[in-house]
Amino acid sequence: MKATFEKDINPTGQELFLQYFQQLYPRLMALSCRFVNEDVAKDMVQDAFVMLWEQKDRIQHVPTYLYKSVQNNCLNYIKHNHVVSDYAEKVRIAESRIQYLNEKTDENEVIKQVEYLDIRSKIEEALNELPPRTAEAFRLYFFEELSAKEVAEVMDISHRTVEVHVRKALSFLRNNFQNLHILLPFLFHTYF
Repeated sequence: MKATFEKDINPTGQELFLQYFQQLYPRLMALSCRFVNEDVAKDMVQDAFVMLWEQKDRIQHVPTYLYKSVQNNCLNYIKHNHVVSDYAEKVRIAESRIQYLNEKTDENEVIKQVEYLDIRSKIEEALNELPPRTAEAFRLYFFEELSAKEVAEVMDISHRTVEVHVRKALSFLRNNFQNLHILLPFLFHTYF
């Protein structure tokens, strides 16, 4: 049993592999079951034997290789599950917070109104820096909720000019409020 695959790559190599399997499988299962449940342990041990077979030309001491492989497979499995469960827990907490905030905000119209007025006043301040016609087109389209065609009629300009004014205003607002995440849904709203 002290022979290596490197020396025994002949028709008896399969026999030697079978001997290792029969002799070490129960011990490797016992080792693996210290870390993980029996079903996972079977996979870890089988993976170690598959890796042994694939790398049989390079393995010097088969039992040591198998024990280390099984141990590493189990530890990697535990580490992976820990990362996955941590991530799932963080996602669950974030979803709970979002749901809570949505419920509280939906229930409280006063909060919604205050937030809207605060956002609108910040936008109004920024619009004052734009050319008057551009700001007017934006206000009519977004605040008065007129269609682009209606804005064109009110301002006595073409529909295409309304689009240019609104796009220019949106671009300006995006640049001014790039760090203000509350405005993003409003500023990236599709129009036309």
